[in-house]
Amino acid sequence: MKTRQALQAQDPVAEAAIFFFLQTQLAIVHGLAANKCPCVGKREEDWMRSVVQDFMRPLLQSLTERSTRKAIADAGGKTFFDEYDKGTWNNFRKAGVRVPEHLATANGMAINHINNDLKNFLTTNGCGTDATWACIGKVVDDSFKAALAPLTANFGAVAGKIWDDMNISEMRDNMRKEVKNTLGPGKEYIP
Repeated sequence: MKTRQALQAQDPVAEAAIFFFLQTQLAIVHGLAANKCPCVGKREEDWMRSVVQDFMRPLLQSLTERSTRKAIADAGGKTFFDEYDKGTWNNFRKAGVRVPEHLATANGMAINHINNDLKNFLTTNGCGTDATWACIGKVVDDSFKAALAPLTANFGAVAGKIWDDMNISEMRDNMRKEVKNTLGPGKEYIP
């Protein structure tokens, strides 16, 4: 596997975005593993374990394949990095909003992760209960805000604007509503 310095020399923006995004994802996994969302039963516990293990697998696989210059197997990861390589993925730039490139890239990765990996996971495994989803959402939001904390300290309102523009919570919740409507009632957990 290539070193971080070698990756940075190849593609410093993507490498910084991957590092930022992975730091956020690791904070989320640690928060969930620290039982910040206590499960109320075996089915919920199994579902939560799947969230931590199975949902993260496509992301980690795509990032590993990208960093080692292998073909990306996951369709969502492949789409994102294909668009990244063509320069067509940056929604902030398209909207005329100036955001540090590595944060815009991390945002694109988050959108892809929600609309592909998370959506596929929920469609296959169920959406969990509303209470568990809300708890997970708080862990995700707190982790993301913590990752942005150094920017907030240095750039104040600008970093807050970046967080608001990314609107990860709303994207995640809207995607889950769509999946819940498709699955129908009583599909919190799919065996």
